[in-house]
Amino acid sequence: MTENKGSSQSKKTNSKNGKSGRKKNRNVKRTIIKIIGFMIIAFFVLLLLGILLFAYYAWKAPAFTESKLEDPIPAKIYDKNGDLVKTLDNGQRHEHVNIKDVPKNMKYAVLATEDNRFYHHGALDYKRLFGAIGKNLTGGFGAQGASTLTQQVVKDSFLTQQKSIGRKAQEAYLSYRLEQEYSKDEIFQVYLNKIYYSDGVTGIKAAAKYYFNKDLKDLNLAEEAYLAGLPQVPNLYNLYNNPKEANNRKDTVLYLMHKHHRITDKQYADAKKIDLKANLVERTKKERQVNGNDKDPEYDSYVNFVQSELMNNKYFKDKNLGSVLQSGIKIYTNMDKDVQKTLQDRINNGTSYYKNDDQQVGAT
Repeated sequence: MTENKGSSQSKKTNSKNGKSGRKKNRNVKRTIIKIIGFMIIAFFVLLLLGILLFAYYAWKAPAFTESKLEDPIPAKIYDKNGDLVKTLDNGQRHEHVNIKDVPKNMKYAVLATEDNRFYHHGALDYKRLFGAIGKNLTGGFGAQGASTLTQQVVKDSFLTQQKSIGRKAQEAYLSYRLEQEYSKDEIFQVYLNKIYYSDGVTGIKAAAKYYFNKDLKDLNLAEEAYLAGLPQVPNLYNLYNNPKEANNRKDTVLYLMHKHHRITDKQYADAKKIDLKANLVERTKKERQVNGNDKDPEYDSYVNFVQSELMNNKYFKDKNLGSVLQSGIKIYTNMDKDVQKTLQDRINNGTSYYKNDDQQVGAT
């Protein structure tokens, strides 16, 4: 009887333990399900918030206007005879180039350096983007960028250089807009004409003339590689200031071209041996200044008056002076430049009055 009692109690204990275990398992399962459910809901809430935030930044993005994608064309002032008096370029050096006139290796150098898959992805290169995220996680923030050529065009044309989530969202939105309305070749052409090459030089064609006094078709492979790599940090890689860094940058671009099968082994080896300074145009510090080509300072007071009159004109009253002066406007005046020059010479070199720095002189 005692054994039977023990056996019965043992069964009851086992039964209680089994029920307790099953109940515990059910509680664990419920908790896991609740956690998973919460995570799913949180994911969709965050996704919705992200979409709404992106929509807000897209709505606040600058207007998408074609004029901002065009090359800056400086205003020109003409005298009473219709002769050009002055080009208001502030010493900027720029020349427009059509994509069809850009040599194959020049295109390859830019693509290998900036966006090798440009013709194969959309506004954003997701493969490169996720790769950059991985690099930034392991190598620290900023270890690698993922901006496409389209994004760079948008940034230079519509946005500021400020780094923020809002600006990146606007950059993505405007990049999609740009890819919908322009072909890849058109976007590439805008990039090549807008990019900055130090010393007030804008555009690849002007850069070839400024540094090597060559048309694009006459550049050697080393020079093409250098110009493709220069815009990343223009002042650091300026060949006049830092020849060592410039040559290192050239070699980096050649390496990337070779890595992406844009050039052969022989082309790579031969181009690395070329000294960039061999064809570099010699320039004085004054010649390199951004306003160094202003050869007509005697017209400055007249030009200032013209600009004042321009902005008081009802057609331009609500417009930005800088934008107007970069819109290609032609301004015809009643100036007699010979008389103006004579007056300026007499003021500068006159002996009939006492000269000092505080004088302001006018003549009619």
